[in-house]
Amino acid sequence: MNSIRCPRCNLTNWATEPACKRCGGPLANASETFAPSFEPAGTHSRTETYGPGPVSPKSGMAIASMVLGIVSVLLGCLGGFLLAPVGLILGIISLVKSNRRPIEYGGKGFAIAGTILSGIGLLSIPFVMAIAIPNLLAARRAANEAQAISTVRTLASAEQHYLDTSGSCGDLVSLGSARLIDSVLAGGQKSGYQFIVKRTSSPYICEIYATPMAGKGAAATGLRSFFMSTEDNVLRAAEKHGQMASQSDPALVETSYTRR
Repeated sequence: MNSIRCPRCNLTNWATEPACKRCGGPLANASETFAPSFEPAGTHSRTETYGPGPVSPKSGMAIASMVLGIVSVLLGCLGGFLLAPVGLILGIISLVKSNRRPIEYGGKGFAIAGTILSGIGLLSIPFVMAIAIPNLLAARRAANEAQAISTVRTLASAEQHYLDTSGSCGDLVSLGSARLIDSVLAGGQKSGYQFIVKRTSSPYICEIYATPMAGKGAAATGLRSFFMSTEDNVLRAAEKHGQMASQSDPALVETSYTRR
């Protein structure tokens, strides 16, 4: 038996019905009439799909590698030390996984970019260190020399005070016992320099020596050695390569830097 679809509510009615059973509209003007199709028993086929749909490949590790690589390049040496190694490791792991299991792991392009950028970040470390380390060592030597100059003058002042009270010069232990110098200086070493006080043939004259504990190579704690005698209170300095200065060395011409 044929059926007809209501043009108003789209309900399917028998073609013999004069009006729609749902809305009551006339069916005479309906434009679609169709007859149901029947299939013999056992011939109906149906395709069903089970399980989840397709899954996007994982690319989080590859993206993280690229981000770390970019940041390490932008930050320079700091990024090279902290971020570049992590980015390089993540990039290599991502490349290995994407090659072995491309269906599960993606982002190969991100991994390649992260590996390259992280490598650049690592390569920047030696260049920066080659520039920074010599400057840092030079600054440390200059600071030690400035401290040594100040310490020699402190010892000269302490010797003068000790001479006024005891009638003779005193060694570092004596000055420390009299609380004219601190306990660190009384031990003979301070700020990369070794300090020695020697009496001369006259009990009223003593000599003060300041010698860098390491005076050669990159590990030098200072380049110049210093000498002062309480006879004339003239501070003398010379680059002695770790040897003690003497009264024959030239007087120190102080600059604004050494006076600070």
